[in-house]
Amino acid sequence: MDTRHRAAPALIACVFALVACTPADLAPPTPDMTLEQAKERTMQVEREIAALVPPENVAEITQNQTGYLFSCSMPERYSWMGFLRVSYSEPADIESVLAEAETLFTDRDGYRVRDDPTVAGRPRVKISGLAGEVYFVHEKPDGSALEIWSYSPCVPLPEGAWPGSAF
Repeated sequence: MDTRHRAAPALIACVFALVACTPADLAPPTPDMTLEQAKERTMQVEREIAALVPPENVAEITQNQTGYLFSCSMPERYSWMGFLRVSYSEPADIESVLAEAETLFTDRDGYRVRDDPTVAGRPRVKISGLAGEVYFVHEKPDGSALEIWSYSPCVPLPEGAWPGSAF
């Protein structure tokens, strides 16, 4: 593995070091949920949030199929880290999109939603759930896209996987 690939998980870990691990409009996670199920659940929630951007503002949606595995706040549990970007064809009303995301998840059992501005003071919403999931929803600093950074529910690692590895 070259230096770039070894540095990527560390860089991503630093970006997310200040965040906690959140659920969706799906059945509650179970203790025996697999990493693959947790990943699919997280990707589904990312797509649900992305759908809040009006279609006339969407140029492209890019969702990472591979993410990295990180320790959760739960012992011997790990999260798959995901990412989705909605590139705009024309700027979206970010305040409306974030307000819709807040409403959508505030009304769901098992979720906490709060405003969590970025370090630069730009609007961002943090959606957290009881199973260790978290979704950070914000606009790219240049205003060209909506970004969703996420952690899956906390699950045990399958055999052959290790913290920091790609999955």
